[in-house]
Amino acid sequence: DKDWRSALTDLQSVLGETQDLCRNTKESFDLHQAFVKKQLSSHANHATEQVTLSARMASLEQQCQGDTLKLLQDAEAGLSRLQVLISESGRAEQTAREAL
Repeated sequence: DKDWRSALTDLQSVLGETQDLCRNTKESFDLHQAFVKKQLSSHANHATEQVTLSARMASLEQQCQGDTLKLLQDAEAGLSRLQVLISESGRAEQTAREAL
């Protein structure tokens, strides 16, 4: 009878320890799962930010190229106008000399 009670007490003790271990394991798993979810969310947000920044940089680069092309065209037009003015000035000077 004593052996049965002793065995039952031991079994109850082992069962209690097993329940504690299971509870601790579940808590540990839940914490790890929450950590992994947070990390994945963080990585996803970071990746989204990188894509957004890359798209913005590409847009700015394209805009910059467009602005540069416009400036070059304006400079070419200004140079052409300057050449016309120099030519007209030369002709006006020649006409003035001939008139004298």
